[in-house]
Amino acid sequence: MRLSMLPRTIGFSLAREILLYSFIGFMAITLILLSQNALRHLEQLVRVGFEWRDMAVALRALSVMFMAYALPLAFLLGALFAIRRMKSDAELLAMQSCGVGVGALLAATLSIGVAVSGLTAFLVIDAEHVARRDMRTLLMNVGARGNIIEPGRFQNIGDRVVFVGERYRGNRLRTIMIASRSDEEPFGYVIFADRGSFEFDGEREVLRVRLDGGDVHIDSADDDAGRDKRISFERLDYEIDIRHLIAQAYTPTRPKQMSLAELRAVGEKANRGEELSTLDEKRPSWYAFEFHRRLALPLAPIIFAVLAVALGASGRRSSRALALVLGVGLAFTYYAALSFGGLLSERGWVPAWAVVWGVSGGFAVTAGWALRRTWRTLGL
Repeated sequence: MRLSMLPRTIGFSLAREILLYSFIGFMAITLILLSQNALRHLEQLVRVGFEWRDMAVALRALSVMFMAYALPLAFLLGALFAIRRMKSDAELLAMQSCGVGVGALLAATLSIGVAVSGLTAFLVIDAEHVARRDMRTLLMNVGARGNIIEPGRFQNIGDRVVFVGERYRGNRLRTIMIASRSDEEPFGYVIFADRGSFEFDGEREVLRVRLDGGDVHIDSADDDAGRDKRISFERLDYEIDIRHLIAQAYTPTRPKQMSLAELRAVGEKANRGEELSTLDEKRPSWYAFEFHRRLALPLAPIIFAVLAVALGASGRRSSRALALVLGVGLAFTYYAALSFGGLLSERGWVPAWAVVWGVSGGFAVTAGWALRRTWRTLGL
């Protein structure tokens, strides 16, 4: 093999190793986050109306929300572990003997870091807020499905009064009464049924009720006879509009549920001195911090790439477990600093842009200093 081809060969080999370790780390981190945030509450959600068909929606939304953090962390762990393995197996020493410096490691790691940065940007800017909206809508739908009909009490659902004597698993009902006194309808009516069932249609935002064995009593007060009309039925399909009960689920008023354009619009509105009374959070700093956070987070993988090379290639040969400790410590410090700075910004103590870009800039400077030190020690 020609010496001129050696840096490229080492770079390709390191890139494959980083991708392998990063993939393993990503799967492990995602599995841990999903199990802690979804599966442990699954039994309680099923009791209040969560169905297995909702599982795909929940897992998809949670996965997108976690990937924005799991990807950079997995990449950092993978890069540190791969470079540290080369260090502990004396491969870096062999590289130096052949005249190949840390530049080959930096080129391979940075190329993957740029790709991960682009994917993180897509997740944070375009996908995360959509996933949060979908998750909120799902939770509202589950809550409506599980709590909108409670047995043993009269409930006002829009312009309907609903009473159910008993409710069983599978949304089966016994002793049902539905009364309507809407001013928009030409007459009022009351429906009685011995049994029935219901299902929640989240797309149409209606409650579909199927009634078996009952009667419809129509108010004929305007009739000359002054008597109510009674119609018996064996099966009746009935729909109740519950759009007003779940309207908030589709209103992106929270900062994390807004798109970048919506966050920018809120900032412009606050700069004009207008009130944010229609939004969940009334402080403009909440929206400003979220805006800058989404722009800064995609830079994390690039910073992590430089740190991984600087810290992985420097120091003495030691166990590979040190890479895991370094990776977790660095990622925790970075995200903890952002979270703490977010608290300061949301209270109005520090400008949002200063917090976000100060943390990112501080880590970038630290990464550059560490890389320069490694450069002097091992050479590029």
